Amino acid sequence: MKGIIIVTWDFTKLSEYALDAALKISMKTEDDIKLLHVLAKESELTEKKQLLKSVAEEISEKQTKKIDYIVEKGSIFNTITEVVERENANLVVMGTHGIRGMQKLTGSWALKVIEGSKVPFLVVQDKVSDNKALRIVVPMDFKSENKEKLKWAHYFAKHYKSKIFIYSKFYKDKGLKQKLNSNIRVAKQFFAQEGINYELVEAPPKGGFEENIILYSSSISADIIVVTTTRTITKASYVLGLPEQYLIANNAKIPVLVINPSIKMSSKFTPY
Repeated sequence: MKGIIIVTWDFTKLSEYALDAALKISMKTEDDIKLLHVLAKESELTEKKQLLKSVAEEISEKQTKKIDYIVEKGSIFNTITEVVERENANLVVMGTHGIRGMQKLTGSWALKVIEGSKVPFLVVQDKVSDNKALRIVVPMDFKSENKEKLKWAHYFAKHYKSKIFIYSKFYKDKGLKQKLNSNIRVAKQFFAQEGINYELVEAPPKGGFEENIILYSSSISADIIVVTTTRTITKASYVLGLPEQYLIANNAKIPVLVINPSIKMSSKFTPY
């Protein structure tokens, strides 16, 4: 069965970047693409439907691939997830601004949209690269939910001649290091079993882990960073700041695949 990729559409350049990424994925996976626009006012429904219909028809003609569209009234913080579940989509591609001045809260905004979704979000800030062989960075720390990144790293790696870079956090604490090593063993075993090219890299002891992830990813011209959200997110978490907020809105504008810990891996991909 073909999958469905939902592309969030707000009639900006960011929507075009998201669509560009979805089209490139679709060329490999043969997934269908549906544009989704969420509006707040019922009075705009007819106008926005006509506008999005024109956009979808123009893209379909240009790409020789039928692009469908959906216009829904509601809040982006729950409507996107509702549409994803209704359409049985397997991926959402969303454009977002990075950290620039007053847009520092944009990472929070994007995370609030993603939180609770049963499918991953690919968040882009710019046009994605045309690389046929993707360089995928998979950060690893001691948390058990790190294992959930493996299926989705595999999702891209199986369609591209990808190399995966397991980027491990530096720990002094022996207990945390032991848990980290357990996660790394699982990842290495899984990627080796699936015939995926990978490399293990340890983060330096100095500097924040998230900052080091971006610095390293930039240094190798990474195409995707795969992250999981914090398992329990509270209102205070957004105020204090979450690691994934920084990564989602990274200044290097590297696309980020964001996965919620609640997303279950199928038995086919479960390596533990």
